Amino acid sequence: MYQELIRAIREARNKNGLGMKESLELKVFKSDESNEWISDTDAVQFISKFANLSSIGQVTEELSGGASFISGASKYFLLFDKKIDMEAERNRLETELKYAQGFVDSIKKKLDNEKFVQNAKAEVIENEKKKLTDGIERLNGIESSLKGLG
Repeated sequence: MYQELIRAIREARNKNGLGMKESLELKVFKSDESNEWISDTDAVQFISKFANLSSIGQVTEELSGGASFISGASKYFLLFDKKIDMEAERNRLETELKYAQGFVDSIKKKLDNEKFVQNAKAEVIENEKKKLTDGIERLNGIESSLKGLG
């Protein structure tokens, strides 16, 4: 999980032309269970070190003045002063939305397939249901980010 988040932070830096030398602030959109790692000081230190973050905190509303991205089922805001190319950000989010929709559709097809459901082990079906739930959360986060752009 932490490696995926660090990779996503680095991708957001690259997309916005921000080098690794600049220490940035990361905010995590507060959700029910997906942000438990924030209370783990070792995890925060690990992520801060490898993503060069000055701080990590939680927020309960959408933020501007940076880049938003989804990692796992959580939404993050990487804060910086540089202006974002809104059209490029909208295009990136629309591409991400199409990919996420395709992912959700493929999981739904799999779960709608009676032969798959009858022959698969219970833990495989539960895993697919979890992937579907996570995919839907990701879709909602991307749609929310698009609405935030106006």
